[in-house]
Amino acid sequence: MRGRTRQVIVEVSPTRHELAVFEQGRLIGHRAARPAEELGLSDWPAILRSLGAELENWVPDLGVRGEPVIVVYTGPDTAASIFDAPASAGEQRARLAAKLAMAGTISFPLEQNAHAEICIFRDGSAREGEQPKLRTLALADTEATILSLAMTLERSGLTPTGFVPAPGASLAAAVHALRCSAAAGSPGVVLWIGEHSSVIAGGEGDRLSFARLIPVGTETMVEALSAPVHAGRSDNTIALDRFSARELLFASGIPTVDGWSDRTTTIDPSAVLPLLQPVLQRLVVETKQSIRFGFAPEQRPRVLLRVAGPGASISGLGTTCAGGVGVRFVQGAAPCASPQDATLGDLASVVALGWKAPSLTTRDAATKRSLAATRHAIVVGASLGLLAIGAHGVESWQRLQDARATLTLLAGGSETASSAVRAVQSSVAAGMGLARAEATRKQLFGAETPHADILRALAALTPEGVEITEITLSDDGEASRASLRGVAHAGEDMSDSDRFSAYSAGLAACPLVLGTTLGETRRTMNSDHPSLSFNLSLQLVALPTGARTAAVDGQEGTQP
Repeated sequence: MRGRTRQVIVEVSPTRHELAVFEQGRLIGHRAARPAEELGLSDWPAILRSLGAELENWVPDLGVRGEPVIVVYTGPDTAASIFDAPASAGEQRARLAAKLAMAGTISFPLEQNAHAEICIFRDGSAREGEQPKLRTLALADTEATILSLAMTLERSGLTPTGFVPAPGASLAAAVHALRCSAAAGSPGVVLWIGEHSSVIAGGEGDRLSFARLIPVGTETMVEALSAPVHAGRSDNTIALDRFSARELLFASGIPTVDGWSDRTTTIDPSAVLPLLQPVLQRLVVETKQSIRFGFAPEQRPRVLLRVAGPGASISGLGTTCAGGVGVRFVQGAAPCASPQDATLGDLASVVALGWKAPSLTTRDAATKRSLAATRHAIVVGASLGLLAIGAHGVESWQRLQDARATLTLLAGGSETASSAVRAVQSSVAAGMGLARAEATRKQLFGAETPHADILRALAALTPEGVEITEITLSDDGEASRASLRGVAHAGEDMSDSDRFSAYSAGLAACPLVLGTTLGETRRTMNSDHPSLSFNLSLQLVALPTGARTAAVDGQEGTQP
C-alpha cells in the first residue's frame, strides 16, 4: 500500500465481517457485524452471501466504492506455515524449498492454485555448532476460494488488491512482535492470540528459534463458554449464546478461583473455569513444548512471555498462561487489537505489520503482472528497434532526396551519362532501404492479431459441460474485447456454478486475457439438470480494428 495515505481493509470469517477505512494510519470509518446464523468454514458460500449483503450497505455508507482493498480472511482450504533453510542458501533457494515443502502438505495442486513464499526473518547469529537460518512464510489456497471472494467484493463495488490469509498474517505479526520486543540475553516468547488460530513465536536477540501455528483462538474460548453453566450459587444452569459468551469473555476475562475481576458478573466462576480449562491447557502445553525444544536448558529459566493480538484484550489470559508454563509474564504495549473495542478481529495483524501483510493474488492478477512486465520488455525492445528503423529510414530517405536532386541537375545537362546511371542506382538503393525498414517494422510488430488465434484459445479453454452460444470480438480503439454467451451444465461430479467458476478461472489464466467481467447470470433447468446461463466479457491483449461475431449452433459439445 505504499504511496497511498488511505487504506481500506475487509475481514471475513465464519464469525465476523468487518470493513475499516484508515487515513494516514488513523481510523476514519468502520463497520462490523456477526453473521446472524452460526456458520462453519464448510459454509463458505453462505459466508460470502452474508458478507455481500453487509457490504451493499457499508460501501456506500463509507464512500469507498471503487477503492482498492486488502482482504483478511479465514477460508476453508487456507494453508500457512514457516519453513527453515540455511541462510547461506539465499532467498531464492529458500523460497523454492518452502514451496516444495508446502506442496507436500496440502490436498490440492500448488501450481494450479494461489500461493506465495515470502522470506520474513534472517538470523543474525546462531548457536555454537549451528548456522544462521532463513525463515520463509509459505501461503497457499485454492483458486476457487480466492476467485469467489474476489467476485463478492467486486459485486459490492470494491477492487481487491491482496488476499491475506489470517493464519499467515498472524504468523508474520507474531514474528514481527518478537523482533520488536526481543533483547540480547533475554529469550522471549510472543503468544499471538487470533480469533480462529494462534501463533507461538520464540527467540533471543537476532535469532528466531521457532514460530508455530495452533488451531486455538478467541472463538475457541467463546465456543467453550457456550456450554451450560451454573448461575450464581444456585443449581440452575444457563446456556449462553455466542454473543453473550463473547461479551462475558472480553468484559470479565479469565476467572480465578477467587472470582471475576468484574464483580458485576453473576455467573459462578467455579462453573466457568472447567469450560475454559481444555482451551487454556492446550495453549499452555503447546507453549511449554515449544520452549522445551526451542531453547537450550540454560535459556529456559530466563524466558519472558508476552501476549499480543486480539486475545491480548482478555483480562488474565497472559498471567494464566505464564503461570501454567512456569515463565514470567511481561505486559506488552497497548494490545494490538482492531480499531474499536467492540471489534477484536484478525485485521489487527495487518495493522500491526504496518499494512505490509503477506498476501495472495488470483492467477488473473498474477497473469496481468506477468503480462505487464512482458509488455514493458517489449516496449523497451521495440523502442530500440524503432530507433534502428528510424535511423535506417532517415538515412535512406536522405539518400533518395540526394539522388533526386542529382537527377534534376543531370536533366539540365550538368552531369555525364555515367553520373545519371550512378544516380539511378542510388535512387533504387534508397527505395530498397525504405522497403527494408518497413519490412523490419512489420516483422517486429506484425500487421494485426488474427481472430483465429483467439478463437482457437477460447475453444481449447472451454471444457465439456460448458456450451458457448455466441462470441463477439470487438475493438473500440482503446481495448480489445471478447463477449461470451453460454451455459454451464451441472454434472454428477460438479455443480453448474462450480463448473462455471472453473471455466472462468481458466479464462482468467490465459495469457491472451487481461481481465474478466461477469455480466448477467440466470439459473435454468435443462433436461432435469440445473444449468447456469452467463454473459462474460474478456479484455484481450490485442485485436484488429473492427468487430466480428461468431455464433455457434448451441448443440451440446459444440465448440467455437
